[in-house]
Amino acid sequence: MKAIEFNEVNLRIAENQDEYQTLPVHKHGDDVGTVTACFELDDGEIEQVKSYGTIWLSFLTFGRSFQPVGMSCLSPFGVDGYECPHKPEHLCAMRNPCVECAHFKNAISGGRVVAVK
Repeated sequence: MKAIEFNEVNLRIAENQDEYQTLPVHKHGDDVGTVTACFELDDGEIEQVKSYGTIWLSFLTFGRSFQPVGMSCLSPFGVDGYECPHKPEHLCAMRNPCVECAHFKNAISGGRVVAVK
C-alpha cells in the first residue's frame, strides 16, 4: 500500500526527509485540523482485502494521546465531478464522507443505495 498524489494535495509531509516516505495530503484548514491522504493498493493487497475483508491500521503515538481517525473507500472531494454540498461537516472522523448525501450515494452506486461501513 502506498500513498499517492491526488488533485487536492496542498501539503507533502516529510518531503526531503530520507528516513521517511513523503506523504502527500490535503490540509483542510478547518478548526479540528483535518488532513486527508489517499493510499493505493497493489493487486496482492486487493486480493487480501477481498479474502479477509479487513485492513489494519497502525500508528506511532510516541506516548501521546491517540487522535480520532476515519477511513473510507470514498473520496471526501467527490466522485466524477460531483462535490457534496454538505462539506465540510461530512469530513468527520466519526462517519464516512458524504454517506448522508443521496446525490453522492447515487453517483457512486449507479442509482442503488449502498451501505458504507
